[in-house]
Amino acid sequence: MSKRVDRMVEAGLVDEVRRFFEPKADYSRGIRRTIEVPEMDRFLRAEATSPLDEETLAILLKEAIEEIKVNTCMLARCQLQKIYRLKELLPGKMHCLDVTQVFLKHDKEA
Repeated sequence: MSKRVDRMVEAGLVDEVRRFFEPKADYSRGIRRTIEVPEMDRFLRAEATSPLDEETLAILLKEAIEEIKVNTCMLARCQLQKIYRLKELLPGKMHCLDVTQVFLKHDKEA
């Protein structure tokens, strides 16, 4: 999970969240409640409102990224627990399908 979050950051996660950050927005529902957004709140607020030095901002960003990693891992664990519970409750066999290659292809290729 950690490497996945690192790749997301490298691909522009911070800028993506920054684009729709609003200090007065309600972060208790909707897209602002997803993983990545609440964790980056302190960093983005500091960046937007405080004249902080680059070192302090870098620390806040690093803390946000670490929190994203922890929460992403917790989410994955919860999802796996639900899958295992369903497997026990439902009769018949449950199959695992790896659809990675389909998602990597585009349009008619998929």
